[in-house]
Amino acid sequence: MNGLKHYFKTPETYTGMMLAMAFQLILFFVWMTAYNGVNDRLENLKVAVINQDHSVGTSLAKQLNDSLPFTVVEQTSLEISHNQMNMRNWDMIVTIPTDFSKQMQEKGTANLEFYINQSTATLGKSIMESAAKQFTTEVNHQLNNKGIVGNIIKTNEVAGFTPTMIPLMVILASFVGAMLMSLQLNIATKKLQNSTGKWDLFLSRLVINFISSSLSATITLLFFFIFGVELTQSVLITWLFQALILFTFLVVTQMSLIVLGKVGPYFNIFLLATQLVTSGAIVPRALLTEPYQLVGNYLPATYGAEGYFNLIFGGGNLVQDFKMIFAILIISLVVTTGKIAYSNKLVKALVARTALVK
Repeated sequence: MNGLKHYFKTPETYTGMMLAMAFQLILFFVWMTAYNGVNDRLENLKVAVINQDHSVGTSLAKQLNDSLPFTVVEQTSLEISHNQMNMRNWDMIVTIPTDFSKQMQEKGTANLEFYINQSTATLGKSIMESAAKQFTTEVNHQLNNKGIVGNIIKTNEVAGFTPTMIPLMVILASFVGAMLMSLQLNIATKKLQNSTGKWDLFLSRLVINFISSSLSATITLLFFFIFGVELTQSVLITWLFQALILFTFLVVTQMSLIVLGKVGPYFNIFLLATQLVTSGAIVPRALLTEPYQLVGNYLPATYGAEGYFNLIFGGGNLVQDFKMIFAILIISLVVTTGKIAYSNKLVKALVARTALVK
């Protein structure tokens, strides 16, 4: 087993083993600490109640507030509330119609309307649907099954299961791809650093990142067309958004490797695990522990996931998502160039000191 001996004499063998173990440990730690106590934070989900019937509706609105485990706030305008829900300020809107009492008296049955935004995390939608059905059942039981019907109205709905997975799938594939590409480019950079200047290498990497991002965005759109994914925005806007997301991921993972050196790959694994949790693609961000909610505000995947919910389902503010991702991109570039500039000055200072000593 001479080959085995040679492997264990090679530093890369230990690096690979450590990365594999670190990947498992970091994902386990981040996901467990972020999702711990999710059910205890249901009050962070917000429900708007529009009471248009000031007879029976008043007591019903109070019952909603008392029985639902969410933050329930009475609102006056259905139109304004819908606009706010499109911006993801409400997780559900409950409407008590104007003729609710009249319908109960004349027909013995009446409708409650539950509006649930589909342009958000799957878990959040499921929680709201379950709550709507449970509340309707409880009210009917208290009224001796008089026939209250809970109409669940899904806004920004898209048919099929596949679209619900696209925000998570794109974020995961893009960031993992960026990690692997940045790692390989970093290895290539070390081989070229003795023959090419640091700034030349840095600018060249940016060009390669731009080309890769452009190609990736084209491939992503091609798959959307193949599988019949409908978009709420133009092809150009979707292409620009995907290209910006991947380019930002490449710059961020590149920054980790340049600034942190050997620790960089482990930090990128931490970023992957953290972004999958905090992006809101799996679990609503409001249900995460507070530190992860805060961290998510400064990570590109958060705005990448929101952007894809906007592109696939509608709603939201895509322009704001573009701005936030671009801001993170600029900050990452500034940090990286600062590190390269500082390293160059440090090298020159060491060379000058060595010359003086001689």
